[in-house]
Amino acid sequence: MKTEPIKVLLIEDDEDDYILTRELFSEIEGGFDLEWVSCYEEGLQAVTRGEHDVILVDHHLGERTGVELIREAQKSGCNVPMIMLTGQGDRGLDIEAMHAGAADYLVKNETRAALLERTLRFIIQRRHIEEDLRRSEEAYRHLSQQQASILNALPANIALVDSTGQIIAVNEGWKKFAIDNDFAGSNYLAACEPRPESSNDDAALAISGIRDVLTGVVGHFEMDYPCHSPLEQRWFRMLVRPFSEIGAGGAVVMHLNVTEHAMAEEKLRASENRYFRLFETARDGILILNHATRKITDANPFMVELLGYSRDELVGKELWEIGLVKDKKASIAAFRALQETDYIRYEDLPLVTKDGKRREVEFISNGYEENGHQVIQCDIRDITDRKAIEGRIIHEAFHDMLTGLPNRALFIEHLKKAIAHAERHGNYLYALLFLDLDHFKTINDSLGHTIADEFLVATARRLETTLRPEDVVARLGGDEFTILLNDINSISDAIHVANRVHNSLGLPIHLRGRDVSTTISIGIALSTPEYKKTEEVLRDADTAMYRAKALGRGRTEIFNPNIHVSVVAQLKLEMDLRLAVERKEFCLHYQPIMSLENNRLTGFEALIRWQHPERGLVPPNDFIPKAEETGQILLIGKWVLYEACRQLRQWQHGWRGDQPLTISVNLSAKQFSQVDLVQQIERVLERTGLDAHSLKLEITETAVMEKAEVATAMLGQLKELGVKLHIDDFGTGYSSLSYLHRFPVDELKIDRLFVSRMGADDESSEIVATIVQLAHNLGMEVTAEGVETVEQLAQLRALSCEYGQGYYFSRPLVAESANLMIEA
Repeated sequence: MKTEPIKVLLIEDDEDDYILTRELFSEIEGGFDLEWVSCYEEGLQAVTRGEHDVILVDHHLGERTGVELIREAQKSGCNVPMIMLTGQGDRGLDIEAMHAGAADYLVKNETRAALLERTLRFIIQRRHIEEDLRRSEEAYRHLSQQQASILNALPANIALVDSTGQIIAVNEGWKKFAIDNDFAGSNYLAACEPRPESSNDDAALAISGIRDVLTGVVGHFEMDYPCHSPLEQRWFRMLVRPFSEIGAGGAVVMHLNVTEHAMAEEKLRASENRYFRLFETARDGILILNHATRKITDANPFMVELLGYSRDELVGKELWEIGLVKDKKASIAAFRALQETDYIRYEDLPLVTKDGKRREVEFISNGYEENGHQVIQCDIRDITDRKAIEGRIIHEAFHDMLTGLPNRALFIEHLKKAIAHAERHGNYLYALLFLDLDHFKTINDSLGHTIADEFLVATARRLETTLRPEDVVARLGGDEFTILLNDINSISDAIHVANRVHNSLGLPIHLRGRDVSTTISIGIALSTPEYKKTEEVLRDADTAMYRAKALGRGRTEIFNPNIHVSVVAQLKLEMDLRLAVERKEFCLHYQPIMSLENNRLTGFEALIRWQHPERGLVPPNDFIPKAEETGQILLIGKWVLYEACRQLRQWQHGWRGDQPLTISVNLSAKQFSQVDLVQQIERVLERTGLDAHSLKLEITETAVMEKAEVATAMLGQLKELGVKLHIDDFGTGYSSLSYLHRFPVDELKIDRLFVSRMGADDESSEIVATIVQLAHNLGMEVTAEGVETVEQLAQLRALSCEYGQGYYFSRPLVAESANLMIEA
């Protein structure tokens, strides 16, 4: 048998709130018929018709209030339950509404369909109870002799009071409810009066409500209140109705135990509030879908923000319509999977936002029942940033941070594939080019790390333009690059690419207002069946590159076994050189420097020699370039400076010449560029006790002219220290007279190349004469190197050259022989 729907009247002047209320009723499965009126007057008229089972009244009704309407309705004799709707919980407003006769109250933005349904059904149920009560009252009027039994039979704790509040009668339930204090024969209002020290708002509200009913201010009164005990807390609902049969203005007071209902309602309210907070504040997107239609019914704020649609735009749409799945067909397939398992998950699902941006999300969907309907909750987590970070981490693991090129690890993988492919296909050829920038350290030291890094980046871009798409260029570190040429026809293809690289990198690169350029040395290893491991190919290409550097740089060399032998020898030399510093295998020889005016000894030039344990005495030309290249020259140079000064100071004790005996020490370009060079020399002079004027520092003109401005400052500091400054090998490098006269130099040394050709070569004689004249004009003295014949000596004396050294006077001597010469 079909039941009649419950008729609900909504008195609400805000159409939006009406629509929201209507949507809440639409979520309740049948049983309710909603009528809406939008103003106070229409609402009062509808109430007085008595056609509804329950009435919802908004607090704000234009210039009037819902509380006023409830009072008017009560005065007109309306006994339909009325529920006050408020925007937010307000205790004062709630008490006022209850005094006016409201049966309950609801807070709008905290009310869900489930709560609304339960409240309405409870009100209706309570109305039925009240109707039973009225029927009981009717029976009482007609069957007063059965009053006690009737009261006892009612499912409530009941007391009858007269107009003054005096208790006339109570039922058995009341006696159990009141325990020892059943109030029989006493005044109920006086018994409820709170003690002075108490602040019991519920007691005050109850007394006020009962008085209003007794005096006819309201037609009925009800309230919920807690009852505390040491063991538990119970909730009761007080219902007060007028009952004229017991005297003018008498009333029936009922107390119903609603503890179970209140606790269930409180738990449900708390649960709904928690879910609401989670739903609203979650940092993942949440969509609620109707299982039957697959359409969206709700979306949380994060989902709205992620997609760029408003909530109203999302509601009623399917997932494919908002860019979350590919199309309608895919959406249906996903829902079928959900029906089978009640759960679906996509770890990497593409999403397109309203403005067309692509995102990646993790998608989890679960189905469950809510209010009798099957719904689906979709949890969407935006993983775009996480995926981007993962991509960057992978990219950085296999790419050079500075240039963006593949790094060694990624290049090795490409090379492995090339070797494997060549093993499977006999006619497949590849080539590996090992590249190293020549003199890159000079760029780094002279222009700074920032420009040097920019130069490496620009070099990488140029290398990329010289290659085909199938080729791979990588940076192994520092100034080393590699190129893998895949599927070439012959070695000529590799040579052709190497020539393109030379031409491309030979052009200056404009950086920060200056042109920077250098050459490049390239080694090539061509694929052979013998290559099984990547390190073998890299080793041979690297070997060929070192061969290119040894032959003058700026060139290409192709690997062959003979190159390997040569490079191994160079590596051994480098290792032996490092050990030589540790094992103190170096010694000094001393070549006398003579005064050409009187043929007397004036000093010595300290010349380093290497006493190799296997090769014997190694001349400087065989190991100084390698020491310069590896940086070992700095340690060697410090040792030479200290040992030469120490030895001279020892010799000076037995020296009987008119002028102090001097020692000349060569400074390499690397030593001269050290910022603490002056401090180093100060410490050596202090430790050895040598007078600064006895030390002559010889610097090549190339080292001085590389950084003329910096050199001027450095030479000035050395000059202030008191040492003598010589320009060594003058005439073989590039000199600028505009700088030369500014340098605080004491002496020029003419290179042996010009001295050895004097007499046989008029041009060389003229050069020597010019250098001597130039030095004298600048206030400098001159030393000629490589004097070997009496004719050369005569010519130099004729030019007024002050000093000379060479085999004509003496070969370089060990310390003991030099000591004998001093004492002679």
